[in-house]
Amino acid sequence: MCPRVRAAGGRQDKTRVLDLQDIRRVVDFISSYAEDHALVLPGRVASHKRDDILLLPSSCTKAEIYRLYKTAMEGSQYRCVAESTFRNLWLQLMPRIVCSRPMTDLCWECQKNNRDISFSSNLPDIVKKAKLRKQEQHLDIVGNERVFYQNHVKQAKKEYSDNDTPKLGPHDPCSSDIRIHVSFDYAQQVHLPSFAMQPGPLYFLCPRKVGIFGVCVEGIPQQVNYLIDESHCSSKGSNAVISYLHHFFQHYSLGEKVVDLHCDNCSGQNKNRYVLAYLMWRVLTGRHKQISLNFLITGHTKFAPDWCFGLLKQRFRRDSVSSLNDFEQSISKSTQQNTNISQLVGDEAGNVFVPSYDWHAFLSPRFHAVRGIKQYHHFEFSSEKPGTVCMKKFVDSPPETFSMLAAEETDVPRDPPNPTPSPGLPPQCQWYLFKNIREFCTDETKDTLCPKPVVPEPATSIQPQTVAASEPGGGGDTVPAEEEARRGRGRGGGRGRGRGRGRGRGRGRGRGRGVVRQTKSSTDSSESDSEAEAKLMRALESPTHSKKT
Repeated sequence: MCPRVRAAGGRQDKTRVLDLQDIRRVVDFISSYAEDHALVLPGRVASHKRDDILLLPSSCTKAEIYRLYKTAMEGSQYRCVAESTFRNLWLQLMPRIVCSRPMTDLCWECQKNNRDISFSSNLPDIVKKAKLRKQEQHLDIVGNERVFYQNHVKQAKKEYSDNDTPKLGPHDPCSSDIRIHVSFDYAQQVHLPSFAMQPGPLYFLCPRKVGIFGVCVEGIPQQVNYLIDESHCSSKGSNAVISYLHHFFQHYSLGEKVVDLHCDNCSGQNKNRYVLAYLMWRVLTGRHKQISLNFLITGHTKFAPDWCFGLLKQRFRRDSVSSLNDFEQSISKSTQQNTNISQLVGDEAGNVFVPSYDWHAFLSPRFHAVRGIKQYHHFEFSSEKPGTVCMKKFVDSPPETFSMLAAEETDVPRDPPNPTPSPGLPPQCQWYLFKNIREFCTDETKDTLCPKPVVPEPATSIQPQTVAASEPGGGGDTVPAEEEARRGRGRGGGRGRGRGRGRGRGRGRGRGRGVVRQTKSSTDSSESDSEAEAKLMRALESPTHSKKT
C-alpha cells in the first residue's frame, strides 16, 4: 500500500482525497476487530476458495462494524471515511476477512470442533493443538472421501467419452463391458398446484404432495427423476428406494457389468441391511458382475443429484404446475441438454407405472445383517466372491469381509417378489382436496388433480363433552369435561368452590380440592359430586384442620 500520486494539473487543495494515514486507520481497525472476533478454521471453509480466510460470526455485519469504527474515530478526533468508502477499502485491501452467512444442514462434527476451537483462547497451547488436530483429522477424512468420489466421476466421464456407449434405456444385463457411476438421493417434496404468483389463501392450505427421487448417471450426465404422487407413496424407506433402483436398472441402464453407487448416510433409506442384501442379490443372479456402494461423510454429502434438483426447482418455481403432466413438462424444460428426465411412479387416477415390492420379506430370510453397519462407508460385492461383502470404514482403511448369504439358502430366486398394491389416498384426504384445493386448479386439471371422490364423506368427528368454565348461567368459555375435572382436582387449578390454603390458581386459590360444576345426566354422577362436597366440608370443619389453621 502506497500513497496515491497526484496527476498533473487540477486543483492543489483536494480535501476529499484520502491520505495514507486515513486508509491505514481503516485497515488497522478492521484487522484488530477480526483478531478479536474472527474464527480461524483449519482447512477450506465451505463456499470460500481461500484457505487463509478469517470468518466473522454471522451476527456481525459491515454496517455494524462501520458504526463502531465511526464512534472510535470521532472519539479520537480523526477523520472518519464514509460507509461506502469503508466497504470499498475492506473489499480491496482485506478480502480474506468475511462475514459468514447463516447456513443449514451442516456437519455436526465440524460444528462441535469449531466451537471447541473458538472457546480455547484461554486454554494451554497443548489443549489448543489437540483440538486443532482433531478437526484437521476429520477434515482429512472428509477430503479423502471427496477426492475418491471425484475420481470416480472423472473415470466414468472418461470411459463414456472414449467408448461408443449407448444411451439410457432398457438393455440386457451385463451386455456391455463398461463401468458407470450412479448417485441417488431424495429431494424435498413439492405441492400441486403450484404457481409463480401464488394466491394468498393457498399459502395456508396443504395441496397435493409429490415426492422426488433422483438417480443420476454422472458419466453422461443425466438424471432420472421419479415423481411420486401422494396416492402412490407408502413410505420413503428402503422398500421404496430399492424398488426405484430396480426399475432404473431395468429401464435406464447401459447394460454395464460394473457399477459404482454413491449416496448419503441415511440409515432408514440407504444404509441398512436391505439395500446391501438387494445389491448382493443382483450380483448372485447375474445382473451385475461387481457393485460398490459408497457413502459420503455425514454433513458433507453435496453431490450430483443436488445439482440436478436445483435446476429442477429453479424451473418449477417459475412455472404454473397444476398436474403431474405439467410437472413433467417443467422438468423437461429445466435444462437445455436434457439432463433431467422425468418418470412417473403413478398418475392421479391410480395407474401404476413403477411397481413397488416388499423387499423386506423377500430378502430378510436369505441374507444376514451386517453388524455395526453405520461405521462402514464402503461396501463391495463381486461375483468372484459370491455371498461375501468386502467392507471398509474409510478409503484408506484395511478391508474386512463378511458372509451375508444364509447357510440354509443354497439357491437364491432369480425373479423379484410380487408387486404390492398402491395405498391410494384416504377418504379424508380426497374430500379435503376436493373442497379446499380444487378451486385453485385450472379448468383442465380440476377433475385430474382434485376429482370428486366416489367414496362417501367421512362422518364428522364427535366433539368431546364440554362444561362451562364459569359459574352456571354466567356464560364463559367451554372446555372438555375430562380436562375440567382434571384441573378441578389439582392444586386449586380449576374454578371450584372449595376454599383452600396456600398457593394456587383459579377461584379455589389453595391446595384444597375445588369441586367442579359439571352437568351430568346420570344420578350416580350427581351423588358422587354431593359426596365429594360433603367430605370436603367435613375435612374443613374437623378439629385437626382448626389446629393447623
